[in-house]
Amino acid sequence: MSSVTLDSISKIYGEQTIIPPLSLEIKPGEFLSLLGPSGCGKTTLIRMIAGLELPTQGKVIIGDQTVFDSTSQHFVPPEKRNLGMVFQSYALWPHLNVFENIAFPLRCRKVPQSDIEGKVESALEEVQLHGLGKRKPNELSGGQQQRVALARALVARPKVLLLDEPLSNLDTNLREEMCEQIGKLKAQFPMTMIYVTHDQNEAVRLSDRIAILNKGKIEQLGTVQELRNSPKTEFVRGFFRV
Repeated sequence: MSSVTLDSISKIYGEQTIIPPLSLEIKPGEFLSLLGPSGCGKTTLIRMIAGLELPTQGKVIIGDQTVFDSTSQHFVPPEKRNLGMVFQSYALWPHLNVFENIAFPLRCRKVPQSDIEGKVESALEEVQLHGLGKRKPNELSGGQQQRVALARALVARPKVLLLDEPLSNLDTNLREEMCEQIGKLKAQFPMTMIYVTHDQNEAVRLSDRIAILNKGKIEQLGTVQELRNSPKTEFVRGFFRV
């Protein structure tokens, strides 16, 4: 597991500032939620950590490795950041079966074929999909597809797991089930997790700390108790209805 440090990163599209200069330190092994309304910049922020968006300025540091530095134009591509990522849309390859979807990051890392089967089968068991490796994504329910996406993100044992609104496409019952599953994975695997959501209940249930975002700025960062008992701004007070 690794720390994640954002040092004065910003994102500007044309004349529009999506994220003004922002700094954030995420501790090794911490589950941190980026919580805020739609359009507040939380997905842009996590995509900059992943390397899927280039910050306009600043540094991104994962562990002791600088993966982006605007001053030196240093950039480490996403596949070399030792990250796992779960997307809102699942992002499964429709032409590959479940086994091959999960095996994909291992093949990208050139893991020997002799090791891949065991790792994929273990990942399937961890997300309670044992025996479904030969099915195609369109033969699975939405909850099962999201479990495949989780297994794919976990199979290479990344140091940091990024989850971008992973439950927003699921109905209420499946969201509850998957929230419980993520909580179990959090307890089972020692890794840093960064979770994007607009759902306060998910953030409260899963997080060690929560960063409340508004218009690209962190209004407040703290534990659930700190945010509820000592809101620092009217926005945070309104968000938690205190």
